[in-house]
Amino acid sequence: MAAYRVFWPVDLPSKMEKKYRTYVRNHFWELFKGKEEDIETIRIFIEAGLIKVFHLNQLLENAAKKGNAELAAYLLEEIGKESGAKPKSLEL
Repeated sequence: MAAYRVFWPVDLPSKMEKKYRTYVRNHFWELFKGKEEDIETIRIFIEAGLIKVFHLNQLLENAAKKGNAELAAYLLEEIGKESGAKPKSLEL
């Protein structure tokens, strides 16, 4: 829901939108709890610019530990886009 608010900031002035986006980025793990393997939620956060490469790397490590190859592949692709560098491969 936090990402949707940024996508569609009904009655949210520009200054407040910036503060809200900062809050969401700074409280990422609290807001993301239980959604660590939800590709759709991750995609929404990426498109809204609310997720840092640091978070993507942590999500990638979690996906690899759980053997979630689909999520790991998606995250590797997104990390490459965000960082402009080719990410390391992971053993699943």
